[in-house]
Amino acid sequence: MVQGNSHPVHRVAVVGAGRCDETEARTAEAVGGAIAGRGWVLYTGGLGGVMEAASRGAAEAGGRVVGILPGADPAAANPYVEIPIATGMGHARNVVLVQSVDAVVAVGGGHGTLSEIAIAAKIHTPVVGLHTWEIDGVEPAASPAAAIACIAGEEVPPPRHATPPTPTAATDQEESGDSLRRRLASLAAALPTGEGEAVATAIAHFDGSEEAFLGIVRMLGRHHDALGPDALHQLADLHHLFAIQPKD
Repeated sequence: MVQGNSHPVHRVAVVGAGRCDETEARTAEAVGGAIAGRGWVLYTGGLGGVMEAASRGAAEAGGRVVGILPGADPAAANPYVEIPIATGMGHARNVVLVQSVDAVVAVGGGHGTLSEIAIAAKIHTPVVGLHTWEIDGVEPAASPAAAIACIAGEEVPPPRHATPPTPTAATDQEESGDSLRRRLASLAAALPTGEGEAVATAIAHFDGSEEAFLGIVRMLGRHHDALGPDALHQLADLHHLFAIQPKD
């Protein structure tokens, strides 16, 4: 659990390099989708790389995306930013970004990311890291789902190759896996015919992996209006069910 995270979370920043590899992009996109699934608002530096990947994940899951830009032109934001804030402050915008949120997720990154981590530590804003700087003040996480659970103050699910659970726990996890599939199928049935069929096909081929799960959630998020006014809460419940389902 992240130390000092005793207040409700509403806004989360994802920080990382403006240029990143495919693995970091997938990780950032998954984090963005999970943030939106919780009903939280995503904040980034608004540009490319990790920032754009996280923005894409949140936007496709139906979430809100704020970009705190270093330059003076709002049009410089990546295409997934809903609310661009053009500061004209250059690197100093890092302070504005971190000061605006309740928690930070760092994905990879270089010295710019390190500065954002340092600012967060200075003002006692929780930071969770995914393959980033291993320094005091950064709580490492094994996966995007674990990072979000950590920020929420929830018990972080064990790694995939942890000691097998007791028979009772295993039974509970199997039931959670069945419940997850039922919930996914129920939400798919509420979508427009073509998209609902596409989601149903994805569910039929769901292999339990985080990548496959997030792909299904993104498909649902694109049509969140059809899911009703509590769509974000329903998507958040799906993330919780996925976090406790059995892992290979």
